[in-house]
Amino acid sequence: MDNWQAQQAFWSSFGWPAYDDQTTFTEGDQPAYPHITYESADGDFGAEMQLAIHLWDRSGSWAGIKQKAASVKAALKDGGEKLDTDSGQIWLKIPDGVDFSRPFPTGSSDELVKRLMINVSAEFLTD
Repeated sequence: MDNWQAQQAFWSSFGWPAYDDQTTFTEGDQPAYPHITYESADGDFGAEMQLAIHLWDRSGSWAGIKQKAASVKAALKDGGEKLDTDSGQIWLKIPDGVDFSRPFPTGSSDELVKRLMINVSAEFLTD
């Protein structure tokens, strides 16, 4: 599994469909709610970068999206999660000194659409 596939597998493991934020959708082909969009990256050994993950839901309540954020936080607490790849590992963790999650503008006129941004750090332990 390459670095890109490892990130896709991790974000898909939370039970919501996950899409790299570079995915383009045609009119009428937008993903259903709830779903995850995530920044993906690749780096040289030791490179570390901040990535933004977005949880999306359409609901009258924030409860579901906040529960999903809590699931992500639980997976990354206590040292983070190391994703195995063909060339090593990607170490995802909660960055120090940065908000873990916060509501984020949706860009939608639909008041039921909710978006929560999660900040993660990715360190590349790969060739």
